[in-house]
Amino acid sequence: ELIRSLAVHPGGNTLATGDIDGEIRLWTLLGERAAAALAGGDRPSRTVAVQHDASSVIALAFSPDGLLLASGGNTGTIALWDANSQDSLGSFQAHAMETRALAFGAESRTLYSGGGGGASSIRIWDVGRNELRARLFQDDTTWSLGLTPDGKTLVSGREDGTVHLWNVSEPENTTLIHIVYGYRMSLITVAWSRCGRWLATG
Repeated sequence: ELIRSLAVHPGGNTLATGDIDGEIRLWTLLGERAAAALAGGDRPSRTVAVQHDASSVIALAFSPDGLLLASGGNTGTIALWDANSQDSLGSFQAHAMETRALAFGAESRTLYSGGGGGASSIRIWDVGRNELRARLFQDDTTWSLGLTPDGKTLVSGREDGTVHLWNVSEPENTTLIHIVYGYRMSLITVAWSRCGRWLATG
């Protein structure tokens, strides 16, 4: 099936993929052995589940402590899974349309989500309580999110080709630090380096 999203477990030995039919799979990463198995069609994977609303899995994120997996669908839902047992921990409506991007905070309790379909917002959730902590209003679709390793700076890539940097050291008092202009197309993906000094965009 067409894969729409992926995430690597912080332990480095598991890859999660989400496809267009709403199926989430976990893949065991075994270095060169896994690459050879994938090339040969012998897939070392197991199915976790299907999104509750059977929507395409657009976004995936593991929590830094490795205990949770969050998935986002094209109906605006977020589902939470136990990353070890693969049991469902429930789901909730996060955005009016798509949930396009997900990123966990450094302490694994905070989850950032970005919405699609035009003007939307970045939303900050307490996943322990399933409560909305704050909203960062946007006048365009948020395609991607990334958090620095220290958990203090959030980057969002938008459909209009701009990059927004946010100070999220206090999620309820988030402030916009800087906007980077000059990209000609939507920023579908962003990623920080491990040192937090470099940002890659696509």
